[in-house]
Amino acid sequence: MTALLKQELLDTINALAQSGLCRATGGNFSVRIDAEHFFITRSGADKARLTLQDFVECDFHGVTRNTLMTASAETLIHAAIYAADPNIGAVLHTHSVPLTSLSVSGPGDVHFSGYEMQKSIRGQSSHEQSLRLPVLENSQDMQWVNDQVTSLWPSLRNGFGFVLRGHGLYAWGENLFEARRHAEGFEYLAECELSRRLLAIPAGAKTPEPVS
Repeated sequence: MTALLKQELLDTINALAQSGLCRATGGNFSVRIDAEHFFITRSGADKARLTLQDFVECDFHGVTRNTLMTASAETLIHAAIYAADPNIGAVLHTHSVPLTSLSVSGPGDVHFSGYEMQKSIRGQSSHEQSLRLPVLENSQDMQWVNDQVTSLWPSLRNGFGFVLRGHGLYAWGENLFEARRHAEGFEYLAECELSRRLLAIPAGAKTPEPVS
């Protein structure tokens, strides 16, 4: 069972890396093992060259079982998300240019409207809805970030993602398939939204009718 989980996580990371969503050693990725433990990528690993030996088992306090490897510096954030909701089976943290740029473009959250891909996020049924992606403050103090996530969790729970300002996306789901869909969905929307702003197209603009 644990070997299969590692292989599924490795396959997911490989796909995201090939899409350019975790360049260099950026990003960290995890999957739940049971009610108290999860696998997460080790610190400093190039996500395009991972092997099955690059995962560390941790508990929900961020304590690792394998003392020969160091878990990601952001393990506590993953632990906080798993501890907050037993239905979450995977957490994926990407580092893309579009979402990182959008997170520092203003003081508020990132909003999407008018994009069909909004329906990739659970609970979204129409492009006519408005989808909010919360932007949380970043810090090198991971315990502080962890506390921020925990305190804001009631408003984050059903959104399936948030962004750390100037840092990157955290997306989750009940399993790796759903978490990947949410991560790729948010990243696609971010590309569209950044392009829209650069082209100065009004938010939610309708497609012009063809000229006959």
